[in-house]
Amino acid sequence: MLILPAIDIIDRKPVRLYQGDYAQKEIVGSSVMELAKNFEQSGAEYIHLVDLDGAKEGKRVNHEIILETAHALDVPVEVGGGIRTMAQIESYLENGIDRVIRMSRSRTSAGTGWKSSIRTPSCKKGSIHSYTMCILIVRRIIAMKIWWPILNMGR
Repeated sequence: MLILPAIDIIDRKPVRLYQGDYAQKEIVGSSVMELAKNFEQSGAEYIHLVDLDGAKEGKRVNHEIILETAHALDVPVEVGGGIRTMAQIESYLENGIDRVIRMSRSRTSAGTGWKSSIRTPSCKKGSIHSYTMCILIVRRIIAMKIWWPILNMGR
């Protein structure tokens, strides 16, 4: 089993949200890079970085600190948050990110939920075929409060 330490990022800082509430954030380290280096030195085999500003705004916001951090590490990095287009996926993968997680929010008859990008037309064409070894698609089941991997094509 591979356990990935995750670093959520808001305003270029590592944070933890209380129950996903952006208004209730706690800064959990002095820098994203320092926290990622600590995880790496503690034996992490992979690091998961999440651009929470990007997830909220629907576009990449903290991509510079994500790339700086990935380049400073010797372990692979996967990233999520604010990734909406194939060009953004390609940009991350071509600049040293090992895996990209892309999710999109959708409204269902049962309320607001998440759907995997495999059902999203902008990602459906090209990304699975072009980067079959680099894209991890997941579905969050909000009612159960767990993450289920639907398709793991990671390296």
